[in-house]
Amino acid sequence: GEMSGRESVAASVYTDTIAECKALMMDESLDNMDTVINAFMGRALCHNAMGDREAYVEDLMSGAEAIKAVHEAGGTYDRDTEAEVNNLIARELASMGRDAEAERYMLRSMTIGLEASAELNKTDFGDDDGDEGWE
Repeated sequence: GEMSGRESVAASVYTDTIAECKALMMDESLDNMDTVINAFMGRALCHNAMGDREAYVEDLMSGAEAIKAVHEAGGTYDRDTEAEVNNLIARELASMGRDAEAERYMLRSMTIGLEASAELNKTDFGDDDGDEGWE
């Protein structure tokens, strides 16, 4: 119908954006990473609306990789969003019977959640001088 026509036009616009950003990524310009991530997420939503779950999950995974690259390059990205994306990927993969992959993303989601709350509380578990409460 008319909807899927609009979706596929949108998907191809995102595809162009992703191609441009990939070229820019080769130049190490991290300012463009947000654009890359948004393009992957946007195209994922288009694929989902068109009922193409394979492509949907692939784009979510690419988005998650891009977010990971941001961290590795010393940048920051919203941890809640990152955990959510990884959780979503895990659920989709599990429902497709891709359990080993699903487990990896679920673990990543949980790890991000833990790191985020540790950053939030600025808790350093290592330097508790007394052992009160830990019998």
